[in-house]
Amino acid sequence: MAMKKSRKSGYRRRRFRNRAALIAAGCAVLAALSGLLLLGISQKPAPAMAPTAESAASAQQAESQAVPPAESEAAGENAGTADDWALRLVDKDHLLPADFAPDVVKAGNSYKHVEFDRRAAGALEELLDACNAEGHELMVCSGYRTIAYQEGLFEKQVRKQENLGLSGEEAVAAAATVVEVPGGSEHNLGLAVDFGTPDNQLVDESFDDEPESAWLKANAWKYGFILRYPQGAEDVTGITYEPWHYRYVGLAAAKEIYDRQLTLEAYLGE
Repeated sequence: MAMKKSRKSGYRRRRFRNRAALIAAGCAVLAALSGLLLLGISQKPAPAMAPTAESAASAQQAESQAVPPAESEAAGENAGTADDWALRLVDKDHLLPADFAPDVVKAGNSYKHVEFDRRAAGALEELLDACNAEGHELMVCSGYRTIAYQEGLFEKQVRKQENLGLSGEEAVAAAATVVEVPGGSEHNLGLAVDFGTPDNQLVDESFDDEPESAWLKANAWKYGFILRYPQGAEDVTGITYEPWHYRYVGLAAAKEIYDRQLTLEAYLGE
């Protein structure tokens, strides 16, 4: 009997220990699951707050003031303007390609019409109307010229210099101070105009004595035009004084060039 009781008590103790072990293991599993659940809750991103009117306005303002890198780098003085096409520098060092052909239309008044860049033709006619409304007789004598036509003018000037006693490179160099080389004339660009009057279409310095010339010097900038080759600036422009020759550069550039008495080269930083 004693042996049977001892065996029963031992069996009961083993069953108790097994149950305790199972309970402990179950508690450990529950604890682990609870920890994972709490960790997931703590790492869950906070719900996005609805934007307020003030925050939306601030974001919109910041976006509108942002400048793309390419634009900010090009935002130097007199660069990246809306009138870049009107500020192209053309001379013996900045030649137009041989196939350059601007989009031109007829522009002028009852005296004469010439071909001129379509984008500036309206400004040219406004200038003519404004001048003549004050009792003058301003007219256009020359506008757009093809590069082929410019070649003929230049060769004619070279022969003229040769007749004056120059020869070879001297005649060519002298001609280039009076007539731009082919592809280097602003007339080839379609933005230059030579002015005159019905009684003076010589296109020379005699135009400087006309009242129309005085009007142009004082008012052409209001229509986007500048006196392209001013007196005393020959070393900068490379061209002798031409009181009849004006160039369209756009309203903003023309005003600054007039106010500061600049050449186009100085304005562009050349």
